[in-house]
Amino acid sequence: MSGVARVFGGEEAVATVDTRYGLLANSRFFSGIFPGIHTDPATLFELDGWKGLELRAAHSGSILDETGYLTSLFLKGCSDLRGEEVRGRRTQQIDVTVVDFHHVLDEHMHPERLNTASPLVALIPITVSTGTSVACACFKDWYSFSIILLETITSGVSYLVIGSGKPTLTHPKAADCPLGDGVLGTDREIAVLRGLEGAVNCITRGRFSLSHHDNIGWCSVLSMVQFVAQLLLVPQGTPFGQSLFLASLAVSWAYNLWLSALDKEKIQRATLMARVLRQSSLKKYPLGTRTSMAVYVTLLLKPEECCISTT
Repeated sequence: MSGVARVFGGEEAVATVDTRYGLLANSRFFSGIFPGIHTDPATLFELDGWKGLELRAAHSGSILDETGYLTSLFLKGCSDLRGEEVRGRRTQQIDVTVVDFHHVLDEHMHPERLNTASPLVALIPITVSTGTSVACACFKDWYSFSIILLETITSGVSYLVIGSGKPTLTHPKAADCPLGDGVLGTDREIAVLRGLEGAVNCITRGRFSLSHHDNIGWCSVLSMVQFVAQLLLVPQGTPFGQSLFLASLAVSWAYNLWLSALDKEKIQRATLMARVLRQSSLKKYPLGTRTSMAVYVTLLLKPEECCISTT
């Protein structure tokens, strides 16, 4: 059986599909079945991992050399915004996005999910698997019927348990400093953050996490049982049943390929901009020179001092 497993990529399947979810289960029992380092769900599902940009505080003068993942995600979201027309000389365009935070978010919040086509597309493999299993039952190919049904149940339970996890945005409680105004960005994109420090913290020091159910370890066990059952039962079926099994397997593979091809970063940016920052004001101004950018940012962050110096 080990030779057949190698032909069908069994070792890779067990290593990449079964054990990665088993490592999410924080349990001694599943640690014995799936040995390895416990994996953070946010890292596994690509909700964290990037290093953020440098933040310069406007009032305290302090510099935060490295911020969190959300600052990079936020700045890329700003680049997608449409800028307002700014007249003037242009040598090197720099986009300046002004963000006014009007609301301090809770230290732990659950952003609402975006409306996507994933649930509708998921009906395709469900319909195909159900149809092929019913066809096998009509032709009394119970081996193929049972393995297709087991595949459907395993995939459905796994997606249900994994999909039940709630994404959570957490950020530390603000210090006594009332204002958290600051600047972050690159040579081409600048973001000016204005508001209370508790509100600005959700971007500069916030991070996404994903809570998961303890039963996620059983999903890996069920996947391993399905893998062994396929090796034993599929050869016992009729050629017609085997062809239906391959058809259902191909559709499921195509659906998983479509899921993996989704732009996760784009979905995260949309969630951040449309759900987390929906009570904030964002305006983008494409400025033509670095001098105009520097003057404009200075006026935004320290208007009183600028007015005194000009008078």
